[in-house]
Amino acid sequence: MKILARVKEIFEIEQGSTKAGKDWKKQRVLVTQLNNDFRDELVIEFFNDWIPKGAYELNVGQPYEFEITIKSREWNGRYYTNVTGSHSILPTESTESNTNNDETPF
Repeated sequence: MKILARVKEIFEIEQGSTKAGKDWKKQRVLVTQLNNDFRDELVIEFFNDWIPKGAYELNVGQPYEFEITIKSREWNGRYYTNVTGSHSILPTESTESNTNNDETPF
């Protein structure tokens, strides 16, 4: 799923190790969606090699097109939802001007 959003805040990179001893790192990014009427905020998590860096580094205040995956899982009778980013690009002018997306299911 793709969304158009402006970066509001970039959180520090978190690091750790799994029980199997494999290292991991995660970075969360708070964005404001631009392709709906309500300007909803969303936290996108980037893991390991998907963390934007170098030429793909994110800047606060800049709009981007994000490729995200939304998944929910049950734990102890409650459901938790994660939004994971796998790609981000600077939008083109035509993408940015089309902020009212008629494909919204609500």
